Amino acid sequence: MGKKKEITAAEVELYLLDNLDFFKSRESLVAELEFKDSVAGASSLLEKQVKKLRSEQNSLSDLLNKFLANASENEMLFNNTKALLLNALDCNNSQELFQVSEKYFQDIEGIDFCSCSFLDTAEKELIENTLGKDLESNNAFIGSFSFEKAEAIFGNKDLRSGVIAVSQESKKIILIKLASKDGSRYIGDEGTAFIEYVIEILGAIANKIDG
Repeated sequence: MGKKKEITAAEVELYLLDNLDFFKSRESLVAELEFKDSVAGASSLLEKQVKKLRSEQNSLSDLLNKFLANASENEMLFNNTKALLLNALDCNNSQELFQVSEKYFQDIEGIDFCSCSFLDTAEKELIENTLGKDLESNNAFIGSFSFEKAEAIFGNKDLRSGVIAVSQESKKIILIKLASKDGSRYIGDEGTAFIEYVIEILGAIANKIDG
């Protein structure tokens, strides 16, 4: 009779992974099993499973809360944008349009500076010299600024992050500058699509009412 081959721990693990219901009909065996968690000190399979379920529940709760927060924020942005565009359509000239737009953005929490205007040659050269080619790809720059750049673009070195966006109108181009004293307010490209959407509509309205 040959020597019985020993089963390795890896083989047992693979078998259990392929037969996840193995312990359902072997409750007495489960009671005899011992587990040791070096971090939490769990001593039973049930305790380990509960911890896993709680972790999954917390992850799902976080995702749900994030989804609800985003939905609420998107709804607020939609309603505010609708109000802005309706007010913009009632403007008699571009000057009124710019005042309405600036008030809209300045009423948003976290925005400490807003400027809306037509992009003239001097402003264009200033932005190009300050930002280089950062604005060329999508007509919007979003990010943080050094003291020197903040002073040059916004006239205030205390503004630490912001958005520079221009419309794609072939006639008079609209320039919107937003900034915050919070250096982390504008990081990455989140919100860029929203700004570009608003500025294109404002650009179309401005060019129309000014003839």
